[in-house]
Amino acid sequence: FFPLSARYALGKFRREGRLYDFTLLDAYFAKGIPDELLTVEFLSDVRAVSDFIVANVIMDRGLESSFARNVLASFRQAFGRVFIKDVKPGDDDLTNFLVCNRRIAGSAEWNGNGQIYSDNRNTADRDHVEMVWRRD
Repeated sequence: FFPLSARYALGKFRREGRLYDFTLLDAYFAKGIPDELLTVEFLSDVRAVSDFIVANVIMDRGLESSFARNVLASFRQAFGRVFIKDVKPGDDDLTNFLVCNRRIAGSAEWNGNGQIYSDNRNTADRDHVEMVWRRD
């Protein structure tokens, strides 16, 4: 655990040449991940300092929302492949998924389509609100 801004910490770690075997991204503010932590630029920085990445992301069970599809497309753009595992199979509509850059037990590769979140085009906050409001 590092009590630093994730974007700042990654830049610092890259400059220092640090490498990690495993990184868990579980950064929530209220009910969502800060949008700057879902961009392909941020995820590419994570990839540069870590071999195995797992993110805990709350998404709609059917992965049909723009938010879910765009998050997963951004991960795939940064890591080449993306695997998902439903953490809470009994949840109703919104649930926790582990999003990984390699296969873990019980995961499946995601091969859907979505738009990439980037620093120049990032609608993650709006997409997240739309996903949550449609479920209420």
